Amino acid sequence: MQFCCLGTAVNYLVSQSGFRTLRIALVAVLLWGLCVGAVVAQSIEPVIDDGAVDAAADPIVKEIRVEVVPAGLNPEIVRKQIRLREGKALNELEVSEDLRRIYALGFFEDLQVSIEELGTHVNVTYYALQRPLVERVDFVGLDVDEEKSKTIKTQAKTMAGRFYDPTRIKALVDMIQRVYDETGHHFVDIDVSVEKLAGNRVSVKLTIEAHEKLSIAKVSVVGNSVFSDEEITAVMMNREGDLFSFLSGQGTYHRAVLFQQDVEFIRQMYATKGYAFARVATPEVMVLPDRKGLHITINITEGERYKISGVDLVGDVDGHHDALKELVKLKPDMYFDMSVMMSDMRGLAFYYRDKGYAFADATFEHRVHKKAKTLDVIYKIQKGSRIRVGNIEITGNRRTLDGVIRREMKLSEGDIYSETKLQLSQRQIERTGYFEPVPGQRGAVSIQKQPRRRADGEYVLDLTVRVNERRTGSFQLGLGFSSFESFMFNAQVSEQNFLGRGQNLSFSAIFSQLRTIFQIQYYEPYFMDSRVGFGFNIYNLRELFFNFQRERQGGSMTWAYRITDDLTVSTTYRLEHAAALLGSSQGRLTAPVARAARTGWTSSLQAKLAYDTRDNRLFPKRGQYSMAAFERSDEAIGSDSNYNRMILQSRWYFPFLLGTTFRLNSNYSVVSTEDPEGLPIYERYFAGGIFDIRGFNRYSLGPRLDVGLERDPGSSLRGFVIGGNKKLVVNAEVEIPIIPAAQIAGVLFFDMGNAYGEGEYPDLYNIRKSVGFGIRWWAPIGPLRFEWGFPLDRRPEEEAMVFEFTIGSAY
Repeated sequence: MQFCCLGTAVNYLVSQSGFRTLRIALVAVLLWGLCVGAVVAQSIEPVIDDGAVDAAADPIVKEIRVEVVPAGLNPEIVRKQIRLREGKALNELEVSEDLRRIYALGFFEDLQVSIEELGTHVNVTYYALQRPLVERVDFVGLDVDEEKSKTIKTQAKTMAGRFYDPTRIKALVDMIQRVYDETGHHFVDIDVSVEKLAGNRVSVKLTIEAHEKLSIAKVSVVGNSVFSDEEITAVMMNREGDLFSFLSGQGTYHRAVLFQQDVEFIRQMYATKGYAFARVATPEVMVLPDRKGLHITINITEGERYKISGVDLVGDVDGHHDALKELVKLKPDMYFDMSVMMSDMRGLAFYYRDKGYAFADATFEHRVHKKAKTLDVIYKIQKGSRIRVGNIEITGNRRTLDGVIRREMKLSEGDIYSETKLQLSQRQIERTGYFEPVPGQRGAVSIQKQPRRRADGEYVLDLTVRVNERRTGSFQLGLGFSSFESFMFNAQVSEQNFLGRGQNLSFSAIFSQLRTIFQIQYYEPYFMDSRVGFGFNIYNLRELFFNFQRERQGGSMTWAYRITDDLTVSTTYRLEHAAALLGSSQGRLTAPVARAARTGWTSSLQAKLAYDTRDNRLFPKRGQYSMAAFERSDEAIGSDSNYNRMILQSRWYFPFLLGTTFRLNSNYSVVSTEDPEGLPIYERYFAGGIFDIRGFNRYSLGPRLDVGLERDPGSSLRGFVIGGNKKLVVNAEVEIPIIPAAQIAGVLFFDMGNAYGEGEYPDLYNIRKSVGFGIRWWAPIGPLRFEWGFPLDRRPEEEAMVFEFTIGSAY
């Protein structure tokens, strides 16, 4: 039997391309059989024999065997993939498909099929050579930062205990190459060695040798006339280094960025100026002959400059044409501007997405009039179907309760979808400050949309809110040193997201030469799951001022109501016992100032209106916080002194150049009294120091009285800072990231202000001013501030420079 004779001689060795080899072999056998049959048919008389007809039929499979080498893997795993059946005719195509399915399991590196002839029957044996198991993956020479190293090793751990797969090893090598690319090491040798172990196991070792970094020595631009070389390289990440490259990283070669982002930025730069068809060729990168740098060449074909000859809207525009047309900013006779066109498309899509059409889209087509050098732009709008919100799932919140996140959402399950409400939801969740961006993600919160068809046939839109929690709590216990407090003992437990419920709870105790603080604070922004906020503050404070000591014991209770997401009204009741004792940080202990040493109870009510648009309440980068407050202390509610206090404050945050943040703070406070003895000194205002006007000693600014050091008419006179009933503070500063990963930043600042007595008001002559710089580090024990201030209008008794160090946040 021709097939059986050939079949016994053929073994099918299957590798990654083995299936094609098998098919070719089978086809070749069939063609060979047909050719031989044709030759024999021409030379021999045909004989009709029933037995011959039966012999030509496909043999019957008597038995199917499976052998796995080495023994260990259950052969039934292979047998389940076999469609060939005992008692049925042998089918070459079925054998081929069986091998394909077995190989797809990924457990075997070689497969063979043996066919044993038994007259009209055959035995078929599948031989499977099992891949070894990976015992471990080791690295030699892996030298990247801790985060990247952890990512690589985590990926390697997924291979341990699995069958050895060269494609997975290659993927790991590619991943390592990409990581080194990001660090500027583009010439990296990665050697993979596989050691055989007992029990059909192997260990894999990756030896990495990174060659010296090559910085960008020169960038050449060819073909440009519209923009200068400097203008073009300014939009590129890959550009020549400068004196500050060791800080900024400028001059580092980023391969992926060069061939994708930089090329696209240059093209868009031209496209915003009318050059719609400017082309940027693939950059040429050459290593300099001395192998100490790279030379990048950018070839540009600028093309012609085009104007807009017409703009039209097509698609789903019925009934909305006029409203949509108002959104279009690209107008006839304008030069073509890609940025304006992209903005138009976003606006057109947003128009419908805000009305429930979650997947509305706007695209464009253009007609070119080369002779006239004009373009017609046609916006094509597809709104799709209106859809409701289905399930809302929260992921990534290990501690924060779902309800804390859901209460910030402006969309609920079953609502008609709205793009505006989706964006507001994301903004509100980010503003809590409980979350931070993950690497490669722009914001701290992402919301993904996924349509789903329900059992009733209606489509809904499921939302997945992905967050990445940041550390919101701290525990501090230890000794420290501050420039104005000397040695200090500090103990603090603080949690901005207590028990994951969004509550703020803190306990602090500080002992130092200048102050002693015991304080417990608590605030719940959603009391009983309502828009009402509730908080309290209990404290025992001792502070040493420039000429006296103030002690305060008491507490306060606050109720607030959120009128809108940004506008809050609150009322606070405060009850405290205060005392002013003579004694100072300057050593004057017995200054005879009338009514300076006083004690009494203060019972007051405060009403406050606050407007808060900060993008993050803990780490703001943009937005504002402004508030106006009025406080009344009166004998009618148990106070020993009567006074009115008004506070106006506004803080602004702006993203600035190169990732910096510009901050502006202004505060004006005034207090007045009907008490014939005047305002108690412990309720008056003092300025100076790291917490308001830097460059001056703490609490050294304000109205002064010339008094004797002792109760002796002949004693020398010194200034006693009596404090004012008004205070003005203005701070402007730029915060500059130095090591973002370690949360270390530099700051440049300008401060001005003063404290003013009765009858005095701020003017150009009595406002004190200073400039300076500092370093801030958000350390595990809390925010550390090191700041150097220089008064601009220094007086003889003042220092030329004041250095201060403390633990605490800036405004």
